[in-house]
Amino acid sequence: MIVRSQRIGVRAGLLVTAVLLWWATTLARLRDPDRERGDVPGWVMITVMTAA
Repeated sequence: MIVRSQRIGVRAGLLVTAVLLWWATTLARLRDPDRERGDVPGWVMITVMTAA
C-alpha cells in the first residue's frame, strides 16, 4: 500500500520531470543557430526527383 507521502513524492517527481522536459525543448528551439538552412519537405523532394 502506498502511503500519502509517497504519492506526493511521485507527483512532485513527475512535475519536475515535465518542467525540465519543457525547459530543455524551449532552450533547444532558442539555441538553434541555423533556423533558415533551407530544408524542404519530403513531398518537394519527391516532386523534384520524379520530374528529373
